[in-house]
Amino acid sequence: MRFAHRLLESSFHRKLYAQAKGGGHWMDFSRLADEHLHVPLETVASVFLLICLLPPVLAFAANHFHRRANALATQLRRVA
Repeated sequence: MRFAHRLLESSFHRKLYAQAKGGGHWMDFSRLADEHLHVPLETVASVFLLICLLPPVLAFAANHFHRRANALATQLRRVA
């Protein structure tokens, strides 16, 4: 997540990433952005960051709704 955040916030880190320390090869995000999606690198980094943040949010939501469903089921059993 730090990687995506740095690509989003820092032109210095974007330049470092663009240099591709391994001998001038394009990096994965650069290739996705330019060759496949035709969007800026920042967009790909944003989507990556969002995808990284999604699992904890979904886990929290699943736990929350599971508890509410159990509470509702308990109330329905009492009524029946």
